Order: sequence, then structure tokens, then C-alpha cells
Amino acid sequence: MEAAEHPYKFIFNCPNVPEVTFLPFQALENFPLLMYILAAKTLILCLAFAGVKMYQSKKIEEKLKREREEKLKAEAEKKDE
Repeated sequence: MEAAEHPYKFIFNCPNVPEVTFLPFQALENFPLLMYILAAKTLILCLAFAGVKMYQSKKIEEKLKREREEKLKAEAEKKDE
């Protein structure tokens, strides 16, 4: 593609500017797709971390419940004696 045919030729109005200069503009054509991929990855990571946090809190809650029940049993046994 010649520099004269490029849609951004008005930015580079120098005949000595190589065609490689236009590569960043070609890379930006995929920018919306890259943003969707980034958003999807972020959403997946957030959901994964939320799931792990829920799992951990559930385990801790069960552990505290068991400890409370054991403590109540121990107190009940002391009262019975």
C-alpha cells in the first residue's frame, strides 16, 4: 500500500516516511476486539475470585459452627456432672 493511498496520509505528509509508520494504525483496527477480550478476562477473573472467597467463607463458617457445637456439648456435660 502506498503512502498516498493510506487513509492517514494527511498525518504523514512527508515523502520520506516509510510505510512501516502506518503499522500502529493497522494494529488499532483490532482494538475493539482486544477490549472485549480484556473485559471478558476481567469478568472471568472476578467471578473466579468471588467463587473462591465464597468457598473459603463457607468452610470457615462450618468450622466455627462445629467449634460452637463442641463448646456447647462440653458445657452441657459439665452441667450434667
